[in-house]
Amino acid sequence: MLAKLETAAPAWAGAIRNRTGVHGRGEPPRDAASAWTWRQLNDELDRRASVSLEILQAKSEKLREQLRRVTVELIDKRSWSSQARRTTSRQRQALVGWLDTIRRIGKGHGIRVSLLRAEAARKMSECRGPFPCGLCRCRASWKL
Repeated sequence: MLAKLETAAPAWAGAIRNRTGVHGRGEPPRDAASAWTWRQLNDELDRRASVSLEILQAKSEKLREQLRRVTVELIDKRSWSSQARRTTSRQRQALVGWLDTIRRIGKGHGIRVSLLRAEAARKMSECRGPFPCGLCRCRASWKL
């Protein structure tokens, strides 16, 4: 029995084997179950007390920031998913055309830049319907 007890509670098994403390008396302790519960709770409290509050605070802040980032990403993905469901194939084609036109503009230097910008504006006005947020009216988002 001591071998079995030693795997879970080596100090207690050692105290019984060496007959130290209450285990040195001629009679067994009264309530082993209560003693075992007390020891488990005591050891858990000691373990928790040994953890640095600063480390726990830093970990909490890191997890809070991670939760914020994941929440923002979820909102972004769900918003775009909803936008994709509302967008017609004609509007999708206009968006792809707009993106291709923006890529052709490049850094904004060249002979055809003014024509390409006008074409990009025209394509953006074709796909304006499914974007209630004003994305199509926001020149900063055009990357012109």
